Order: sequence, then C-alpha cells, then structure tokens
Amino acid sequence: MTHAVALQHDGKTLRGAVVESRPGGYVLAERFEIAGAQAKQLGEELARRVPAVRKAKGSRAGCKLVALAAVDKLRVRPLTLPAAPESELPDLVAMQMQRELSGEADTAVVDFAPLQGAADMPWRVIAVACPQAEIGFWEDLAEAAGASLEGLVVRGLAAASLVGRLAQGEQPTPRLIAAGAGEELDMVVLQGASASPWVLRSGRLVSDDPAGVINTLRRTAVAAQAEVGASIAAVVHAGLPAGVQRDELEKLAPSTHDALAGGALDGLVSGMGSDASDLAQCGAALDALGGARPSIDLAHPKKTLEQQGSSRSRWLLAAAAAVVLLAVGWTAYIRLATLDAEIAQTNSDIADARAAIEDFDPYRRQAEEIERWLTTDVTWLDELELLSRRLRPEPLDAEDYPVESDVRVTRLLATVASGERAPGGAIDLHAAIRSASTAELESRLRDGAHQVEPVSMQENTGGGAYGYTYQVVVRVPSEADRIDTLEPTSSQDAADEEAPE
Repeated sequence: MTHAVALQHDGKTLRGAVVESRPGGYVLAERFEIAGAQAKQLGEELARRVPAVRKAKGSRAGCKLVALAAVDKLRVRPLTLPAAPESELPDLVAMQMQRELSGEADTAVVDFAPLQGAADMPWRVIAVACPQAEIGFWEDLAEAAGASLEGLVVRGLAAASLVGRLAQGEQPTPRLIAAGAGEELDMVVLQGASASPWVLRSGRLVSDDPAGVINTLRRTAVAAQAEVGASIAAVVHAGLPAGVQRDELEKLAPSTHDALAGGALDGLVSGMGSDASDLAQCGAALDALGGARPSIDLAHPKKTLEQQGSSRSRWLLAAAAAVVLLAVGWTAYIRLATLDAEIAQTNSDIADARAAIEDFDPYRRQAEEIERWLTTDVTWLDELELLSRRLRPEPLDAEDYPVESDVRVTRLLATVASGERAPGGAIDLHAAIRSASTAELESRLRDGAHQVEPVSMQENTGGGAYGYTYQVVVRVPSEADRIDTLEPTSSQDAADEEAPE
C-alpha cells in the first residue's frame, strides 16, 4: 500500500489530504488541518498526527509528500524566446526572467513549460517563479516530518490534472478549467492534449457574488483568446458557487461541464464525495501515486546548461572513480592470482623440502649420535700419555734431569664429567713431591685445553726425599674440544726423531 500526502498552507493553517493506492483503486484515507506558521513545528506535528507519515518516517518509503503553491504567491510570465535547441531553453528562460523580475530573480526558483516552438522557430513558454523562501518552507517541513518532498506544484495545475481525469471522452480545445479552492478560484487554459498551461491565473471566489465569478472567468477567457489565438471552446468547472448560472457560463464557451456532476469524483477516489475543497490536493496526490511528472515542478526545476554541466561533471567524476575502482580491483585480482600461484609453488617447495628432510633424517640422527659421542668422549690414552710427559719431561737417565722438580705419582683417578651431555672429564692426581713449591708443576700441567685445580698440600711426617704429598685435579677436554696447542704425542716425537736431517 502506497500513500500520497498533498499539502497546502495559507500562512496560518496547514491543510492536507492523504490518498491511498489500493488494488481496487484510490481511497481518500484522511483529511486534516494543523494550525501553525513554523515549518519545523508543522512537520513534527504532521509526523505525529498523520499515521501515513509517521509509519514512513525514517524509511522514506511508501509515502509521497507533495506541496501545492497558490498562484498569488508566484510570478507567472508568458515568454516569447528566439529559436534555439530545446536544451538551451532553461538558459533563455532564466535570462528573460532576470529582466522580467528585476531584483527578485536572485531569490526565486524558476521553472517553465514550453508551449510551442522548435530549433528553427521562436519558442513560446509559460514561466513560473517561486520565492526561495516558499521552497525552503516546504523543504524544512518535509525534513522535520522525516519525509522527502516529492514535488512543489502549482495548485491550479493540480486541479486541472484531476479535472482531466474526471472528464469523459475527447475534450474540446482550447478549454478553460475553473476550480474553486476555498475563497480562491484557480483558472487554467489548456490547448490540445498537452498539460502545459497557456494561461495560469487565480481570482477571488465569493459565494454570494456569482456575477463577480462570471466576470473573472470572462476576463480570463479574453486573455486566453489573445494567447492561444482562438476562442475558448469549453469551460470545465468544479466547486463554483451555486448561484453561477449555466446560461451565463454558456456565454463564455459553446460547451460547459461540471466535472463533479454525477459523483464522478467519488467514483475516481473513494470517499471524496462531491466536496471540491480538496480538488487540487487530490489531483496532486494522484499524480504522485501514478508517477506523472507535472509540467511545472518548482521543487525540481529544469536545469540550465551550467547546472547540467555541473551534473555532467559529477557523472564524469563518478564514472572516472568507477573506472579507477575497476582498475584497482582488476590489479588486486591479478595480484591475488599471482600470489595464489606463488603460494602454491612455495607450498610445493616446502613439501619437497620436508620429503628431503624425512629422507635425510636417519643420517641426521647418526650425525647427532656422533656429535654427542665427540662432545662427551675423552681420549684417555692420549691424555694419560700427555700427563706422564708433563710430569717427567726428561728421561730419568738424562744428565741434566731436574731432580728437585721430580714427581712420583701415588694415585690417579680418571672420571668423565657428570651429566648426560657434559663434555670432557677430570683426572684426580695424588703425588709425592720434593718441594713445597708447586707453581712450576702446575704450569707444566696447564694449557688452553686443560685447567688445573690444586686441592691440598701436606708435609710427610715419615721424612725422606719426597717430603710432601700433593693433590691436584686436572680438567681434560673431550675429543671435540681438543685444540691444536697441545704438545705432540710420543709417537709424533718418534717420527720427528727418525726423520732425516
């Protein structure tokens, strides 16, 4: 279900009608009046009081808001313009209205309806200028109500649209449509099937002055004959005072017709009855529901070339942005595809490497075992040989044997280092020595791979040449940690001695 809310404001009271579009046709759902002059307060009250607006607030769906502007608030000018392409008409109308309205043009919005003309013949248009304050009022009201302004149409054109819907068969032309709107009378002259008005006027409607109404219609008919170049063929009226006689109307045109006769309005919009007070509101609502664009819409005026250029620039910028986004997207896609291929290749390489590692795993375990053995193993025969040579660096039968520094080993304990992977080992040495000075002995036992840790020194009570008992611990390296600074073994010495001079 879709709703259209048509509104008009006389400066003191907001009047409106809500028309619903249903599968069986149109229904007048509600008439309402809200007192007030401020747009914001009226919009808030509209949203509070009218269910169709309140339910659509925030979503802006299912409710169309259209406003009506009385002719007496507008400036209507018929214009004759030089031949030009139709796309240039907004600029020509804007320049002509600048001259027509003088200082008012800068604070007004102008829309127009072309009547006749072409690129090779002069144009005739009817232009309507609306003060910016009037448009601002309706925009502020719609914003406060939480709705969007579907359009701002001339009240007389909305009434003429509804009268056209009510008319039966082909309508005479030119025709004068007169619709009562409270204390005002809206008059529109249409030519042919076009909805563009050749004459757009309003006048006072006094119920007890039928002669005044006839005079107003007569003046409009005369003005229409001057504009159209032909006499009025028909007068279609709605909501005229009861005192207006048919024969008086027939003096204006050969054909007259009451659009509301026979309950035609109620047949078009259920619930309307024969009340003409909401004629224009109903016409505007039906146009909004049916998607019919009014010939003059002051909320969406026809754009000048400059405005079109601005819009075109925005479209071009949007198109350029879209192209850039597509290019970036395509580049990202290519990059992602490349990355996918690289990732797949890398995963394949990783799988191959893992397979190679698994094939190499037995050798790795063997290498680890060898490394563990080299880390903890001590070549004890080499260490004992090295120790013996350092304890007695000269043979006993040597003429210059250093007797005073002689050492006699009484006890020797060789152990590996504690711990699963602790490197090297230790030699716990007990010896009898001649002198209490052990610096020279410790110097012979110590090198870059062997550490010497003296433990104790005791004097022998039994006397003798070896008067002291000495205990020392020598830290020995593992095979992996042996360094090149070690002294050569005896086998190497023998090889050196056998080498020819």
